[in-house]
Amino acid sequence: MTRQKGNRTEGREVTDGHHLHNEVLARADYRLTYDDSLEHLKGMNNIRWSTRSVFGRFECPQCLRCKPWTWNSGKICVQIWFSRNPDRYMTRIHSQKCRRCESYTEPQLDTGSYATKLVDAFDLWKGLRDRRESVDDFHPTPPHDTDRCHGCLEGVCEQVTLRRRH
Repeated sequence: MTRQKGNRTEGREVTDGHHLHNEVLARADYRLTYDDSLEHLKGMNNIRWSTRSVFGRFECPQCLRCKPWTWNSGKICVQIWFSRNPDRYMTRIHSQKCRRCESYTEPQLDTGSYATKLVDAFDLWKGLRDRRESVDDFHPTPPHDTDRCHGCLEGVCEQVTLRRRH
């Protein structure tokens, strides 16, 4: 499993996914362009928007200074925007708060899981495959911490959506 670090800035709640673009390109059978302007076009007819949960790891930069504090998560919230004219996309990766110090910590994503889930969504939106139940890449992790997940706090995480349905 390959892990990719985002920009490790303390206190950042959301990271742009541009640094993972090459991983996505390696899995797609078509050309894609990363376009960070799509977020502002959400709601327009030609823009698709969704969230996916991705596996990854967190290392708190505050707590690493004195005593290492790391944790895994199978439900890191990734927002996706996609436009077919031409094939452009962008992502926002949500952080989680550390249980020890409550500072936001950016994830180190499983890049294979990230790229596969994005290309799977793009294939559906491009009409290259039929809708099906999502295939979850299960990794045993503790329960999702909705109180510390930035995506949950913003109301965009899949876990919040699932709780609202029940």
